[in-house]
Amino acid sequence: MKKLLTISMFFYGVAFAAPSMPVQSESMIAGCNQFRQQMRQNHQAIDAAFDKKDACTMGKLMIENRQIFESHPECFPKRNKMMQGSIQPTPMAK
Repeated sequence: MKKLLTISMFFYGVAFAAPSMPVQSESMIAGCNQFRQQMRQNHQAIDAAFDKKDACTMGKLMIENRQIFESHPECFPKRNKMMQGSIQPTPMAK
């Protein structure tokens, strides 16, 4: 009886743990690599625009990076976790 209970608890835990594990296919990883590369190129272009004092180009590239991040947060898990942790709920007014 004790073994049956232990085994059932194991399968119960596995059943609920499985959906939370991220599954990344090769196509998703390739897509993420493309987004990361685009963001790196944008950062290099932002640095070059800063040296030229071109605020318009810097702003456009920063907006593009933000859109890439917001559209594909699964490709940037560390930054996504940081962003989720920085959002604090506001207290409700009575």
